[in-house]
Amino acid sequence: MGVARDPDRCPPGGVLLAFAVNMPPRPQGSKRALPVGKPCPVCKRSRTVLVEHADAKLRKWRKAVTEVAADVWAGRPPIDAPVILGARFWFPRPPSHLKKRGGLRKGAPVTKQDPPDLSKLVRALEDAITDAKVWRDDSRVAEYRRILKGYTPSAIAVGVEVVILSWDGGSGG
Repeated sequence: MGVARDPDRCPPGGVLLAFAVNMPPRPQGSKRALPVGKPCPVCKRSRTVLVEHADAKLRKWRKAVTEVAADVWAGRPPIDAPVILGARFWFPRPPSHLKKRGGLRKGAPVTKQDPPDLSKLVRALEDAITDAKVWRDDSRVAEYRRILKGYTPSAIAVGVEVVILSWDGGSGG
């Protein structure tokens, strides 16, 4: 299921938390500014409110990530120090990429190059980890390592693998 360590006893670059969620990853919705009310008679501008689109599948995915992260973190106090976030988002390979008798078709992409955007996947993940109270805020992420989206190898289920490391001052690779 996962691994969690006490942040005060973890060496720089050491694993604080590692877990996986076997559910198709969902991206955080796009934000849009919508006008509210009547325009100002002087400047002719309307007030705006920022709205974020979040579908039911995103809410379900974030809830699953939050539950697993909270369960593995097991009620420890939230991390209030810089951390390194690593995540691998795995998606099923479309049937059109495969030969009838197995193996990849010639010209099939090696990695996932189509939507969803990697940055929106990371945003959804960070928000779910914040909801799990693993860290005080996702602003604690000082560095990303090994963030990728790809097609699932046969031995790995569709979903996300997450690792949070104690920050080593940027000396790791």
